[in-house]
Amino acid sequence: KTFDYARIDEGDAPRLARMKAPAWTFIHGPRSSLSSTAIREQAKG
Repeated sequence: KTFDYARIDEGDAPRLARMKAPAWTFIHGPRSSLSSTAIREQAKG
């Protein structure tokens, strides 16, 4: 919890490169309903 104060909203992520450290955010990508095992099996072909 040390850097909780430095977290910015994901929508502000483009500003991160110009912000004074520390500054951070989580970037959420597309999610899959597949299990991790199923994803690994698909990757194997």
